[in-house]
Amino acid sequence: MLSRYPMPAGTALVITLVLAACAAPHGSSGAAPAGGDDARRLDALADEYFAALVQTYPSFGLFSGIPDAPLDRLDPNSLPDVRRWQAR
Repeated sequence: MLSRYPMPAGTALVITLVLAACAAPHGSSGAAPAGGDDARRLDALADEYFAALVQTYPSFGLFSGIPDAPLDRLDPNSLPDVRRWQAR
């Protein structure tokens, strides 16, 4: 079904150019893939951050469907608590 409000030609052109740029061949440019040790360190950092996020903000875990999310408290919302999280 055709839309009652067609997309302007400029918008269609921009979308096409962005999609074409994202579909560049894998070997064309960009950073080299991370080595084994770097990938493990990055995974460990991401796991640590995610665990701290779920423990600090239980509602995130609840609404994300994390099975071990703590449901016995509310998210901290005081200014010192938020600053503590940001400093982390």
